[in-house]
Amino acid sequence: VPASTNMEEWTVDQVTAFISNMGLGQSAAEFAAKFDKAIVSGEELMSYASEEDVMEEVDIPKKAARLILKQRDAYLAKVGGGGDAISPTYGASTPSSSRLSTSSCARMTEDSVFISLRFGEAIEEANQLKAALQKEGHDAYICDVAPGANIKEVVVRRLAAAKLVVIMGTKTYGAPGTVKFSSKQELE
Repeated sequence: VPASTNMEEWTVDQVTAFISNMGLGQSAAEFAAKFDKAIVSGEELMSYASEEDVMEEVDIPKKAARLILKQRDAYLAKVGGGGDAISPTYGASTPSSSRLSTSSCARMTEDSVFISLRFGEAIEEANQLKAALQKEGHDAYICDVAPGANIKEVVVRRLAAAKLVVIMGTKTYGAPGTVKFSSKQELE
């Protein structure tokens, strides 16, 4: 289970961990991978109002969608909701084609703005930019790849999903780094 109890703030990786640990049997890893591939953040997970919403967005069977929504709602009830957000309840009398939004930006993912930087030179400024974007209702992503994860795969996928890329162009941005995948490779 992700460290933060506020589901609305969960990253894609945290949602994936949540799905993986639901007890969905042998298919849990497959379902979690589909949530990862669909780039579902906590805010997006909270916005699903019906099984059909999940099936359309994530491409999983109806029974799995039903179980995931029930687990989501049970988790939200246990922790007292998702912060200041209004959390939809599975099974409510909401038309199946509608989506509930937990912010003023309907259907945005955490990957709407990708912030690229050299961590040693611009992390403070990047975090300030991310906070300012979020305050205005936008979502932003700064690389937070889990230990052992394939950073190149994650960054390339997130870059491809971004609606806007912001480059924190510091002195050594784009220069070869000490890791296998750095801002130089992002530019390529």
